[in-house]
Amino acid sequence: MLRIILLLSVVIAISSGTTASAFQLGIVTSGSGGRTVVFGDIVVSADPVPQGSRGHGYVEYRLGVTNRASQKAHSVRISIPETSYRGGAGLDEVSRTVTVQPSSTVAISICVPLLPIYGSGLGVTIDGERQPEPVQIDLASPGEHRPCVFISQGAQKRQFESVALAALTAKPAPQFASFLSGIPVTEWSTNWLGYSSFDGIVVTEDEMRGMAPEVEGALWHFVECGGTLLVLGNWQVPESWYLRQKKAVSIPTYCVGFGQGLVTTRDPKQFSSDDWKYLQQEWADSQSPYHPNRTFDAERANREFPVVDSLTVPVRGLFLLMILFVIVIGPLNLFVLSRKKKKIWLLWTVPAISLITCLAVSGYTIFSEGWGSKSRTAAVTVLDETAHRATTMGWSAFYAPLTPGDGLHYGYETELTPEIGSFYSYRGGGSDGGGERSINWTEDQHLASGWVSARVPAHLKIRKSEMRRERVTLNRGQDGSLAMVNGLGVDVRELWLADWDGRVYHANKIVAGASADLALQTNMRAVGTAERLRNAFVDYDWFDMSKWTKDTPNLLMQGCYIAVLDSSPFLDEGLRNVGAKRTESVVYGVMKKE
Repeated sequence: MLRIILLLSVVIAISSGTTASAFQLGIVTSGSGGRTVVFGDIVVSADPVPQGSRGHGYVEYRLGVTNRASQKAHSVRISIPETSYRGGAGLDEVSRTVTVQPSSTVAISICVPLLPIYGSGLGVTIDGERQPEPVQIDLASPGEHRPCVFISQGAQKRQFESVALAALTAKPAPQFASFLSGIPVTEWSTNWLGYSSFDGIVVTEDEMRGMAPEVEGALWHFVECGGTLLVLGNWQVPESWYLRQKKAVSIPTYCVGFGQGLVTTRDPKQFSSDDWKYLQQEWADSQSPYHPNRTFDAERANREFPVVDSLTVPVRGLFLLMILFVIVIGPLNLFVLSRKKKKIWLLWTVPAISLITCLAVSGYTIFSEGWGSKSRTAAVTVLDETAHRATTMGWSAFYAPLTPGDGLHYGYETELTPEIGSFYSYRGGGSDGGGERSINWTEDQHLASGWVSARVPAHLKIRKSEMRRERVTLNRGQDGSLAMVNGLGVDVRELWLADWDGRVYHANKIVAGASADLALQTNMRAVGTAERLRNAFVDYDWFDMSKWTKDTPNLLMQGCYIAVLDSSPFLDEGLRNVGAKRTESVVYGVMKKE
């Protein structure tokens, strides 16, 4: 609605007699921090973004690009920031290119990870020509150490922020950072990445009922990826949530994927001190894996999750090679040429020996490391077959002797957090070896440059939530035996399954699409709870796959299974043409009732 009003105001101004030249470049400031700029036929409008620094995740910038021409299509490229100062190892540029047909509007979103940005505003390039005037908006920055909570307009009317601040104020500062929505939930983003920088979201029951299914789905993805959603009022939770309700908590809580949904009919003013402490703890738990104390630099990340065995430079071999080079190019070269009375040959022997030495050093490096790049991935996926949703968390690491020319490629729904140290450790720039980083969202999430450098391990923390149809099909025989069909699309190395009576079954080496009989484990019972998934998220050792196989019966809930895989079908590979891959993944499946 805001964009329509702004565009109508431009049209009315033109029709009232204002000259066309005056509107070749026009700027209109909208309410609540939005911004609209006119570039001839192209009008670019930016929605407001909640202000303030945050600690992790992505910030979504939502834009509308309108082509007022009646016949000509235009290619429009939006870049963030408008001008980069290239002041350190932060984020150099995030861009997206769209083609806007005549007399039409394209809504686009650009998700920017929370890394330092040395610049401001949005740059606009139309048909290859950079426009002189940027779209001036404030860019979010990293640096917030407290949990970040996004509060809807409905919750604001119930004075949630003021009551929470009064209840949770601690010297010298409140224990959470609040962000107030400037738009109704009907205009909220349908992309869960737009909420990934928040640890908690607060909405009302009326807002939940009134929001579009796509927005509700994005909030559900947010919860499944570890977030905390609080609904104020008598909201009817999805049926699948009831099976995952936590016991003995002050606010009704449901474990959903790696996160939690809380629903209460009480007004915030009626919350007890224990209620507020419980809420604060849930927000802190959602932030826990991204707290600065749990952020690694490149060296420690490779120590915790090694992608290459050794990062040491072959000093001894290179040192001996340099000594040999000095001897050959100097005394030996001069001695030989003097004996031959051909000292003039120094003009070509010195460059030739230098070239041979360079080739020898390169050959030594290739011989010791090879040409091929390496990758390692460890991931855990919660596959909710009842809702056809897959939520994955994990780590991916890459090592390449030469800098990959094509960078990394991921989907639009994947959140990536580089392990390059905290904001305060890399704001000076350069220590992580990454250099300026760029992302292009035109075809996919293309981490184009600066993310993987030659001979420097690169580690990414990953969260992803999407709709998926993979499932395990069960067949129970008349004698009570159980068989399954592997519909996960990949081979299963090992599978543990608990039926709805808590009996545990086991099978090994199940080929994709094949059927296998499950062996009943008479000495085991499934005693797991939904809190185990939440605890796995909070504990942060996402790359430790052994904990999912050592104590399987205590992890399994009734009607669930744990499948151990040697591949990761729910994550993109990231780096193409990898020479050596190492993948470990676990699927925690929630099955439909027999």
